[in-house]
Amino acid sequence: MAIGIEFTILLLMRYYEERDKGEDPIQAMNTAMTKIGRAILVSAGMVFVGFFVLIFCFQFPFVQIFGHVTMVDMVFIMFATLVVMPALVLTFDLKFGKKKATAPVPSAKK
Repeated sequence: MAIGIEFTILLLMRYYEERDKGEDPIQAMNTAMTKIGRAILVSAGMVFVGFFVLIFCFQFPFVQIFGHVTMVDMVFIMFATLVVMPALVLTFDLKFGKKKATAPVPSAKK
């Protein structure tokens, strides 16, 4: 669950950075998905492969089940972050975000 939240935050922050540069919502999401989408895909893929190894622990069935559950979870997280989340963000931004934000998104750098 924490990985899904992290991926969502990464995608949204990249999207807001592009929106603050003045891009329209669709172009901002395209840029955000191009830049951060690959990193999310690789990170989720590495977690998936790491837990894939657990399904070969034949002496420990509970560890095998944990590996299966985690692999299925990562597939759902990748789908939600890379397919569902951009569609929801664009839908809400295009419907309710007609006005430009007055202040930029706060950055971690000070």
